[in-house]
Amino acid sequence: MLEYAKKLPNSLFKENREKVLKMIKTSITDVPKDSIIIMKGKEDVSIDSTDVNYESIQESNFYYLFGVQEMRFVGCIEIDTGTTTLFAPKVPLETRISTNSMRKAEVTEKYELPAHYESMLEVFVESLNPVTKTKPSP
Repeated sequence: MLEYAKKLPNSLFKENREKVLKMIKTSITDVPKDSIIIMKGKEDVSIDSTDVNYESIQESNFYYLFGVQEMRFVGCIEIDTGTTTLFAPKVPLETRISTNSMRKAEVTEKYELPAHYESMLEVFVESLNPVTKTKPSP
């Protein structure tokens, strides 16, 4: 984890999201109502198929919007309201300490955003009652 990044306030990332949403709303005239942005952060990369990972730095666009440095997170922004939600990887209790993973409550406290486990992403999106869903290409 980059030391300087630990000192950046969550308000900075909120301002970044507001800038991006403003740009979207002013430059794209036909954004469907209730549109959302879903972004996936960087994945862990293991060393030789072991339980040890290479040192990684978060994907820069994901970090710019959410401020999350940990790997395997997903972020969702509702374009109309700016409501932002994080989805954390759910790690089994027996590996949580060795992988330095956080529980939902810890994610919410650290990033000052509502959090769910990544396994709830599809249910969350369905609860927003989207008109159209597009999945990115693999």
